[in-house]
Amino acid sequence: MAASETVEIKASVEAVWRVLQASIEDPGSLWPGATARPLERRAGSLLRQITLDGVTATERVTGFPARHEVDAVLEDDGELAGQSRLAIEPPLRPGLACRLTVSLDWRRKDGGPAPDLGEAVRGAAQRARQAAEGG
Repeated sequence: MAASETVEIKASVEAVWRVLQASIEDPGSLWPGATARPLERRAGSLLRQITLDGVTATERVTGFPARHEVDAVLEDDGELAGQSRLAIEPPLRPGLACRLTVSLDWRRKDGGPAPDLGEAVRGAAQRARQAAEGG
């Protein structure tokens, strides 16, 4: 089930980016209750097994510093397919808040009911805001 949340963050793009970068190695810092185990490191990406709201999946996580974006694509090894995306939109002019969009779309390959991870997405957006704003 697809879920998305956008929040305004009164912090620099760089401060928000640091929060997103930290979540690549430690998704629990951003995603409430998430745990992960690294499986493979490559230049620019990390393959990890993540458990989120009781659902376990393997995903390839890639950070794109120039775009201020972190993408995680599920690997083709289980019953789920999909991706998540964390993207920062810079402010239109100095002094305004930047915007962070957290989206997650995990679907069952067999067409069955997808896990409802909307609460996790909302929690991740709020945690990112708090961490970037220094709270």
